[in-house]
Amino acid sequence: MKGEVKENARDKRTKRTKLALGGLLHDIGKISLRFMSEEEIKVKYGAVSREVDYKEDYKYAHAYNTMLILEHFGIKDPIILASAYHHQPSKAGSEESQLYAKLYSLADRLSSVERSEKESKEEIPLLYSIFQNINFSLRHNDSSSEGSEREEYVYLPKPLDLSKETLFPKKSKELKNIYGDDLRESHELKKLYKGLWESFTRDFEVVSTYLNKEEYERALNIVYYLLYRYFWAVPSAIYDPKRVTKHYSDISIFDHLRLTSAFASAFYTDYNYEIVKSGNEKEIRNLKFVFVKGDISGIQNFLYGITNVEGVAKRLRGRSFFLDVLPELIARA
Repeated sequence: MKGEVKENARDKRTKRTKLALGGLLHDIGKISLRFMSEEEIKVKYGAVSREVDYKEDYKYAHAYNTMLILEHFGIKDPIILASAYHHQPSKAGSEESQLYAKLYSLADRLSSVERSEKESKEEIPLLYSIFQNINFSLRHNDSSSEGSEREEYVYLPKPLDLSKETLFPKKSKELKNIYGDDLRESHELKKLYKGLWESFTRDFEVVSTYLNKEEYERALNIVYYLLYRYFWAVPSAIYDPKRVTKHYSDISIFDHLRLTSAFASAFYTDYNYEIVKSGNEKEIRNLKFVFVKGDISGIQNFLYGITNVEGVAKRLRGRSFFLDVLPELIARA
């Protein structure tokens, strides 16, 4: 057996939590680029701790922006900061930081493989609805749909709430009537992104407090739900004029971040750590981790098997809450 990481279970859990936090934040710099230029971001958040050529050290602007933002909020933990180097692990500093950056890099790649190979016809910086790709025709090539373009539906970047205006996508043609034909350059859309970002960063201030107190679990919960609330409808990848790629943006950045977070923390085992440390690229591409899948059978019977009709609404809410919390508790056990 290969060498071991000599640390107790509590230390491992703490490092996994930090890796989960880094995974959630590794692409946070993408969001500010939706409404600010690279120079505006640098002025607002200040220069990174050491002057760098970001293309050499970070490869892409969004990764450099991520580091600027993390340092702006006073995040100093090297495991979390290593997430900004997920495109350039060898530039992450110490040997240990480089190893963590490699874990983030692998996690990022894995969580990106589900991106659709379909390309967007237009440069729309909004999240497409996946439901528009459902075809109810019995035949793949239905003559009734030939020659007609399917309507495209997109979500506006708004905080999550239960209103119809927020939850239901809009026709892209209707949005063009409101925001102009070039949605990528729409000043009004940039204002929506800016408002979303400002609300997120205002609420994010509390995270630094918990990190300074080393309350990483609490910080993780807060970051997760802030990302969910504010970025559920923000696309992970959009048209990139520099790389000339037109991603079909039907995956939210929240979903990409949480999946990267899950992979990054799951990768941290004695076995995987030693393989990454060895530098064997062939073995690194085949790291091992375990997915736990559970099937809770009899849910309907449990939910509705209430014999006493008194207080039935309260009982239903209680049982529904129990089913919602149960997988969360199992995952954290």
